[in-house]
Amino acid sequence: MFWPVAVVTTAAVPWWYVAALAGGFTLLGAILAQAGSYLIAGRKNRLDDARRFDADVIEIYVQFSEATDVVHNNAGGDPDDERKVFWDLVPPVTASVQRLELIGSRELYRIAERFRIAFLHMAPGDSGDMIPLVDTLEELREQIRKDLRIGAGERPPLRTWRQRRRDAYIDRYLETNDLGPAWLYPWRRWTIKRYVG
Repeated sequence: MFWPVAVVTTAAVPWWYVAALAGGFTLLGAILAQAGSYLIAGRKNRLDDARRFDADVIEIYVQFSEATDVVHNNAGGDPDDERKVFWDLVPPVTASVQRLELIGSRELYRIAERFRIAFLHMAPGDSGDMIPLVDTLEELREQIRKDLRIGAGERPPLRTWRQRRRDAYIDRYLETNDLGPAWLYPWRRWTIKRYVG
């Protein structure tokens, strides 16, 4: 038995909407992918720009700390040697303050400038006091910690999720195997890290 075949015309069914819909979704996906990669790249570039000079800022703080130690240790010695050592330290301290003006925050530069002034008051023959110099150095350290987002006594902020998970596993392993707190056994911690991580 033969069934009658219905005649289907192209005029009755709009066929072009399938292609238009697929093309629209393709374009929408491409636009969303481009926008997402643009936003991610912009954020990464801003973070890289913000972190570029972190090592230099820390190096300048170490230089200031060493200059303070040299002035403190040299005080009360031979006046000629004391004068020579002090004036040899002034140009690097001044150059570091000028460098902080370019790479540091405004608050960091302001504190560094106060440090330079307190340092110049420590010149041999001047009635400078060590306390403002040390206080300004401490304030500079706290501002650097704040600018670089480093907490006092905490782990560095740039740890990955995998590192945190591995460290938690090691801590749990050391504490559950009657070895005591993990911080008492750094050599065991290192040995386990070799095999775990």
